[in-house]
Amino acid sequence: MIHLKQIQDFVSQGLAEQAEQALDNLLELGPKNTEAMKLRAMLYERSGRFMQESKMWERVGRIADDDQDYLAYLERRQSEERERFYFTDDLPDGGRRFLAYPRNVVYSAMAALLGCVFFLVYARTTGAADPKNQAVTLSIFALCVMAPWVAIGVAYLKSIRSVSVSSTGIQIALRFRDVTLDWGDISNAWVVHQFGPKNPQLALVLVPRSATAKAISIDLMQETTAIRARSHFLRDVEKHLKEIATVRLAEVFEEHLKGRDILSV
Repeated sequence: MIHLKQIQDFVSQGLAEQAEQALDNLLELGPKNTEAMKLRAMLYERSGRFMQESKMWERVGRIADDDQDYLAYLERRQSEERERFYFTDDLPDGGRRFLAYPRNVVYSAMAALLGCVFFLVYARTTGAADPKNQAVTLSIFALCVMAPWVAIGVAYLKSIRSVSVSSTGIQIALRFRDVTLDWGDISNAWVVHQFGPKNPQLALVLVPRSATAKAISIDLMQETTAIRARSHFLRDVEKHLKEIATVRLAEVFEEHLKGRDILSV
């Protein structure tokens, strides 16, 4: 039998299928093994299976309702409910609009603020006005003040305003145009994931029937996504599509999307 430590090694190496199979076997033998349940819940979350994740945490809570990881999950779920309240709007047809969080703009603004502070400290504590230091001063100004503001502009232009899920389709509002894809025009829908310590990913990929239309990839990684209340977003999409398969990232891009244009948001 594979022990929990070996399964954790599978996860750290990005061997998701082996880890999931080993955990399922372990939980059959020890259905009250809360550590195995928590690891299984984490794998569900990383692959976008939020309903299964919630059920697994409920099992943990029935056994140990004071478990710190379980309490942290409840706090995260409550935070997402607040996000659903503050960052989504109901549409007239019963759909929902998810307002985007400009994460990259915020990060760039923080870098710009720190850069400005650093330059001010440098200017006050060194001979910045000395003609001998002019080249160094201009270089530091360009690197610490101008570059972050350029990054803010680029991040803003590349960011999205919202994603709307309606009865007819999905609409992504970019800064200067909208991209709409009707449900009937979608040939494939996947939740794709990639495990491992390097570049983990989770995204919803929608592929139009038309070979000339761009596929759409919507980032769902908790640390990087612009979508607030992402489990509600995925649930709303699932209401309108017959099936959303959960697959490995490499499988989709190597076998189905190789060479195809993709709009990544």
